[in-house]
Amino acid sequence: VPVGVAHFIASVVGAGGTPSKILAAYGRRRMNWRFLDKVADSTDFIGINYYGEERIRHWHLDIDLEAREYSENGKGIDPNAFFDLLLEVHDRYNKQGFGRGGADSGATLDPIPIKITENGVADNSDFIRPAFLVEHLLAVHAAIESGVPVTDYLFWTLTDNVEWSDGYGPKFGLVKRLTATSREKRSSYFLFKEIAEKHEITDKQREFAWDLKLSNEGKERDLFRSGDGATPIEEPRKMRISSLNWRFNRGDVRPV
Repeated sequence: VPVGVAHFIASVVGAGGTPSKILAAYGRRRMNWRFLDKVADSTDFIGINYYGEERIRHWHLDIDLEAREYSENGKGIDPNAFFDLLLEVHDRYNKQGFGRGGADSGATLDPIPIKITENGVADNSDFIRPAFLVEHLLAVHAAIESGVPVTDYLFWTLTDNVEWSDGYGPKFGLVKRLTATSREKRSSYFLFKEIAEKHEITDKQREFAWDLKLSNEGKERDLFRSGDGATPIEEPRKMRISSLNWRFNRGDVRPV
């Protein structure tokens, strides 16, 4: 039975001058690599949980609504950073051999498979989720085409869930939780179902998803983060769907 880890990684960006950039570099090392370096030689696969960007400004987490589209739980949406991180994981553990016995001797290493164990967005409106899904899947495909051994992709999540200290606030589900006993399938559910059944993403699906986002620009969405960018809040603030273009633009983005 293959045994591995599901490890949270993020694009950690310093956005407030040199101190913020230094702290972001420290955060990347500690959050993304510190644990994986210790277990890379003892795991059958590396599971990656990726939700987006963590922005640091002046020693604190920061939410900049002018610079990024955000999930309801304060993660900046960036499929290009997802692609970069997948390449970095592969380079670090399969090419350079960090934490792997025999790497220093120049021995050839068998590649560790990479599984996307969580990738999703909190979006009760479901205006953002279809584009998030398509653009992040394109990033995974481009990473595979670049040699990254991604074997699995699990979208987070099937239904709205209890999200740690956020409770039932942020809505991650392809299926909407109406009451304790009733559910409703969102449009993103049917999009993901079609992609999974046909094993492809088409131009039509990509344009549908992005047009949905464009046609709802300016509409309000919930944000379950306080002004410090980190603390969960019970009653959400409001943010608007931005006019930013965060589509995946690395590698080959033709229909797959």
